[in-house]
Amino acid sequence: MRRPALLLALLACAHVPRSTDPANWLELQSEHFVFRTDLPLDDARAAVSELERGRAALLVAAWHSTRPSLRKTVVIELANRHELEEFAVERLEGFVTGDAFDEQMMVLSADHEFGEQDVLKHELAHVITDEFLVVKPRWLAEGIACYLETLRFERFSRKLRVGDLSEQRLNYLKERPILDYAQALHTGREAESLDAGAGYSFESASWLLVHWLVDTRPDNFDRFLNRLTREGWEQAFREEFPDLSDSAIRSGMKEYWKTGSVRIASAPAPAWSGEIVEERMDRAEVYALRADLFRLSPGFAASAERKALMNAEIAKALAADPANPLALKLSGGDPRAAVAVHPRDWRSWALLAERSQNDVTSLAKAAALAPQNGPLIALLAMAESNSGRKKEGLEHALRAAQLAPGRSDVLDILAQLQAFSGNCFDAINLEQRAIDALPDSAAASAVITLNKRLSSIREMCVSSMEQR
Repeated sequence: MRRPALLLALLACAHVPRSTDPANWLELQSEHFVFRTDLPLDDARAAVSELERGRAALLVAAWHSTRPSLRKTVVIELANRHELEEFAVERLEGFVTGDAFDEQMMVLSADHEFGEQDVLKHELAHVITDEFLVVKPRWLAEGIACYLETLRFERFSRKLRVGDLSEQRLNYLKERPILDYAQALHTGREAESLDAGAGYSFESASWLLVHWLVDTRPDNFDRFLNRLTREGWEQAFREEFPDLSDSAIRSGMKEYWKTGSVRIASAPAPAWSGEIVEERMDRAEVYALRADLFRLSPGFAASAERKALMNAEIAKALAADPANPLALKLSGGDPRAAVAVHPRDWRSWALLAERSQNDVTSLAKAAALAPQNGPLIALLAMAESNSGRKKEGLEHALRAAQLAPGRSDVLDILAQLQAFSGNCFDAINLEQRAIDALPDSAAASAVITLNKRLSSIREMCVSSMEQR
């Protein structure tokens, strides 16, 4: 009579998500990724290799910087979609966001290989183009990312291909025809207020625009992208496509939709065999990570239930380690405990700085421990400038912008310090780039603040020139 009870117990255990047990969690590091997962070790190593191979394939297929990447991409991969649905609404393939310390991370499930992970390819494309393009109009950034979603590995020929038309997007555009593709070129921050359907329509219009330019004018498109490393996109577009007025774009896209041919790029698929270093994740860190994922909960409405789930994980994290920096950040705890117990963790010092009005000493220690963290170094730059160390501040702000050229907050700080140093032309251009780079999730107050800052910089520069 005990066997059925034992069987029921085993079945119950089988349905407990692996992600709830810290003993299952690993952190693996490769050349370009920090990979945290509850997959078994062999599967985790294979997933990291696949990520590196996929990134290398995107570099082969895409437009990218010749400079080596200075930062690693953080990826959280859960063992299956059911585990992902604990933190994100059902049917969401994955999501990209900032953690509690504003470190960007991609959160995915392991149900699909790289070639089938459109979200992953889309977001990695953004990472790559952020390192390459100084100026990124929305239509171009989204169009390129959507174009690169079509990257596929051909198993038998061992080649990669990119440029196939997305059946899903084509069907969408057939059902909801876009009459004016030129409008996508002029879409700015209003894209942030679009609902899901309108947002997908904008993405799809941008995707087909990029496809059209790549398929019909590939050399001009390449030169256009190269110009964006040094000049505004409208001027670059006029120079490379002088005949493409809005009306010409409308008629050209209409003809392309009817009869256009597609350029499929193909190349040998790159291999990857670099070093992977793995270690077990600390129990408190796993609980704190889960708490942070519950905090984010994309697709779920804010509720007492979601907050209770987060708080339960925070309590477990603090029980395992009362000084865990992430748990203290989420709970509002005293950062001095983190500094005392985890002085080699940059987050401890960053948290202490945050609670101490960004004091230079704490920020300097955090930056020394995280020398590739552009946003952190930008905060140090501003703190140094505010304390009278303007030369050091500007040097650090320039370094921060090298590390994180697509971050609005980093560009904003560099713009301010350039203005303080009298570099008006650079300051105005940088502040405009900071406005353009604001993420779609940015609060309306952030847009207002940066526009006011741009006006202030212009007034400061005019006043300075008049005094001369």
